[in-house]
Amino acid sequence: MKRGRSFAATVLLVTPLLTLLGSRAFAQATNPAYLADFPSVDKVMTTMKTADPDESAARQMASFSWLQQMILELSGPRQVMKGGLTPDETRLRQDYNTALYNIAKSNPKYSAPGAMRGLDFSLPFRHELMEKAFPPGFVAEYVKARAQARQASAQLHQQAVKASEAREAAQRPAEQKALDQFRQQYEAQQREAHMDPQSRQMRRCVTAGRVMAVCVGNGLMGSLMPNVNGILSAAVPGAVGKEVTGPQMAGVFAGNGWRLEFSEASVALSCGGIIPDSHAYAISFVNNRAVLEIAATPKNVVLNLDGNTLAGAAAQAVDGRVSLGVSRGTDVQGQPVDVYRYQRVTANCSKPLLNATNSPGAVGTQQNLLVGIFNDGDTGPPTPPGLRMNGTYSVPSGFSAQFFPESVILGCGPDVARAYPYTVVADGKQAEIKVNAPNHPLALLIKPNNQLDAGSGPYLVEGRQVTGQDANGDYTFAPRNAACNLAVLSPGPVPFNIAPAQPAPANR
Repeated sequence: MKRGRSFAATVLLVTPLLTLLGSRAFAQATNPAYLADFPSVDKVMTTMKTADPDESAARQMASFSWLQQMILELSGPRQVMKGGLTPDETRLRQDYNTALYNIAKSNPKYSAPGAMRGLDFSLPFRHELMEKAFPPGFVAEYVKARAQARQASAQLHQQAVKASEAREAAQRPAEQKALDQFRQQYEAQQREAHMDPQSRQMRRCVTAGRVMAVCVGNGLMGSLMPNVNGILSAAVPGAVGKEVTGPQMAGVFAGNGWRLEFSEASVALSCGGIIPDSHAYAISFVNNRAVLEIAATPKNVVLNLDGNTLAGAAAQAVDGRVSLGVSRGTDVQGQPVDVYRYQRVTANCSKPLLNATNSPGAVGTQQNLLVGIFNDGDTGPPTPPGLRMNGTYSVPSGFSAQFFPESVILGCGPDVARAYPYTVVADGKQAEIKVNAPNHPLALLIKPNNQLDAGSGPYLVEGRQVTGQDANGDYTFAPRNAACNLAVLSPGPVPFNIAPAQPAPANR
């Protein structure tokens, strides 16, 4: 490229790749012309069909995944520039994405991880797809066009870098700002494409708007706690709850001689003078009301949740411990230590009637302290007491809801996400999760089989991407939106292998 070529002239370098694949006569005009070579949904379904239904589904879904990616590759730098993909490219990618989604939802095992049997990452399979579903000679032309698209992207990026270094922002502020924004967006997307899964999850959490220290803590807890809780719950059944995807409780409830302090999947229970001990618990919905059942002896404690009040049917006996005091003793090495003595008793506890308190509890206080230390005193929004949700729910289309104690991250595809506060309502009329997204709230109905019904239609996720850091070292962001179709969500990971749909004009 000659030195001094204008930014607009560089963009024109992309034009030849639009005609490279359009050398033959087409049945109808498309923009770009090469789209006429791409197979229809019906042709893919027929070409990839085998005698084995599961093998057919894997091959068909992987084909639609590859075809979407191929369109992006051939679009070159247009996919990150103003204007983006052409209407024909957008329509065809949406047709392929819809076909993939319809196959995935036709059978639960087709939406499970690994349902495509690795074919969506197999280059030999992509070659087979092009040989069988495209016109003769397409493979060679595709390789040339993809190389030219990559070269055009590299040239455009290089010129943007040189231009930003050569010009002073004070002389041409508007153009400099545009070049800087393009470079930042391009570099951010390149970094995302090569991130390891843990880093990508962390970046998603931060761009969604959650506190950095909370994101770090959740990442560590997410990898550690399921194993710890699983071991402890197996070793001491009924004492430590096993972390599950679904409803949980948060906060401290007290009243009428009872105190319950919820932490992760367990609750510290005390009543009738016994000291707090850890118990496992479960939540179910009966007639659209929440019922809390705590594992205890001689029988479980069953409480109905009404707003911020927990109530039981009658007084009951609960096995526990009372303190007999402390004395001085020695440890195994002969060193003096305090020895705490307890006695097992059965307490006669009054009829449970507890209300939510403003106390974060012992565990909550420690968590807030740690988060504040690593985040300049910012602990993020507090966790409301009462019903909360845990875990991730998703659909093959790319939409997902990732729940945390204080917020839920709504996502479209792997990287476009935003965190919002939420409430869980079970008032006898409806059991649902209300996501408090400004201007476009979302209701997720809680279904009996641990699924969440989000409704239907497109939903625009107003996400962000990192553009750099300011003078204080804090991240700076730019908008990054995408729309995904809503459906019934099931427990499952964030769909990192699905490309997000194009932005929609409005929310449902």
